[in-house]
Amino acid sequence: MRPIDALKGNAVPVFYIHGAADGFILPVNSERLYEATEGKEELMLVPEAGHAESVLTNPKLYATGLQEFLQSLGLISPEEKAEPLIRRSPKTAE
Repeated sequence: MRPIDALKGNAVPVFYIHGAADGFILPVNSERLYEATEGKEELMLVPEAGHAESVLTNPKLYATGLQEFLQSLGLISPEEKAEPLIRRSPKTAE
């Protein structure tokens, strides 16, 4: 089954995040999925982000977009902030 076919009749909210500079899976694929989604949907193309690099390229934009989407669904209040999305493990002592 193609991902786009799975969206038929979908009512689950979907937040598409795609790197605008992704040369592996082109952004147009997320644009097509976004257009095919029947329920609540948002699409964020992250400038200069390659494949699977959106959160690394612009963590603030990523977090803000996610926070606004969750707020639009009533899942978090406007006062709540999205937790930092990049967690670095502490360096281990050598």
